Amino acid sequence: MRGRAWALGLAGAFVLAIVGAGFWFAGPTQQRQQARGPKTAADVDTTELAARLAAGDADALSAFRDKVIAIGEQGQAAKITQDELTDQIELLHGSARGLTKYGPTGRAMIAGLAGTILERLAVEPAPPNWTRCLTPIHEVLGQTLADPESTVRVAALSVTARTWNWLPGRGPLPVEETFLGEWKDSFTKAVTGLLVDPDAQVRAAAVLNLAQVPIDEMAAPAAVRVADVAVEVRRQTLIGFAKRPEVLPEESILPRLHDEDQSVVMLARVILEQRGLSAAQIELGEQVFSPLVSVRKNVVHHLEGRDDIDPIVWLIHLSRDPDQSVRSEVLDALSKAQLALPNVRERLTEMALNDPSGKVRVRARALLPTEAAALLPDADATDATVAIPPLPGSSALRPRAN
Repeated sequence: MRGRAWALGLAGAFVLAIVGAGFWFAGPTQQRQQARGPKTAADVDTTELAARLAAGDADALSAFRDKVIAIGEQGQAAKITQDELTDQIELLHGSARGLTKYGPTGRAMIAGLAGTILERLAVEPAPPNWTRCLTPIHEVLGQTLADPESTVRVAALSVTARTWNWLPGRGPLPVEETFLGEWKDSFTKAVTGLLVDPDAQVRAAAVLNLAQVPIDEMAAPAAVRVADVAVEVRRQTLIGFAKRPEVLPEESILPRLHDEDQSVVMLARVILEQRGLSAAQIELGEQVFSPLVSVRKNVVHHLEGRDDIDPIVWLIHLSRDPDQSVRSEVLDALSKAQLALPNVRERLTEMALNDPSGKVRVRARALLPTEAAALLPDADATDATVAIPPLPGSSALRPRAN
């Protein structure tokens, strides 16, 4: 059913300018065309032009652009006619075959022209055979997403970002909805892969791209870039998912209050405020996620008696701290808590079994009810190399707004 959900996604949520698609090649190409005569793009035979595109002809690419770019009465993309679509499908196939024969600017331009065709197909009424253009557009975007030049990959990401919420300018039939959904799904792997691209600009563009995906589980891989080594990627992740707490929860934003870049710190604070956290709650989160062990140990004591948040949730988070002394402080606090709470007993059992510190394992076991502790293996006070369970991405970690 995900294909159908794609096809019926929120239309028109994102508009990016094509990377110069309407303006590249204007200078030298115009001069060459004037030298050859006033022959216009409309005069060029489509089959001949497609063959020239497949051969990497620069003048043919300029003519392709002239055939595609059309502005309507309101300054928006003009609707596309049946005859135009037939021609442009053939030209898309030709440009896909000749894509590697062009330089980076030409390859980015072809990706942009594919996006322009989609824009025009979104204008009502779209031709009834609109689905025929999706295959050659996929050929173009598939190649450019994997292009060796980062500028071309960024251009392809800009175009595919618009496909997630794209719909044709006519009501699609059920079989067309399914086909469109599968077509959109086919870009997911390539786009997600660019989240780990060596070029920071590409990673930022990939985050921006996936921020347009209306399905949370599909967009979620981009959220981890909030901790990217490049400041522009961290900033883009915060901006892209500022209003999507199910994708980027507060526990992923709070560590950015300690970011080395002040613009990221300020942005994180603004987002947390907009999500309803008070100044006191933000201050608490800042202490819980502090890089200083002494601050994290100290905050354990400040959690006692709080009624604006759930202290148990934050104590359980701190019980996964990489520092043993913090986890020991948490055990002291949990010993004063309601040990009968299911989440407290579950976490104590985990610590008794899996904590890297033998002392912590023994202390956690001692806090469990006798009958629960009896079910565990014999206690071992020696330290072990055991991975601390990862912090779950649970929304329960969010401080409660007053």
